[in-house]
Amino acid sequence: MILHPGNDTRVPVSQAQELVKALKANNAPVWYLEFTGVGHDNFPGSLANVDLMLYSWTLFIKTYLLN
Repeated sequence: MILHPGNDTRVPVSQAQELVKALKANNAPVWYLEFTGVGHDNFPGSLANVDLMLYSWTLFIKTYLLN
């Protein structure tokens, strides 16, 4: 599960995308969520983003770690 702020100036989006590619190339389960309009310093940005993050983490854990 990779969550990344789309406007991150410290950790480029390209690094997160490369990690996703590497995980997929090794047949690892991976979900990638990129939060547009959010930077490194204000991630996750809004309560809606927090809700999405928690929901996504829960689904990922249930799908890949608890089964």
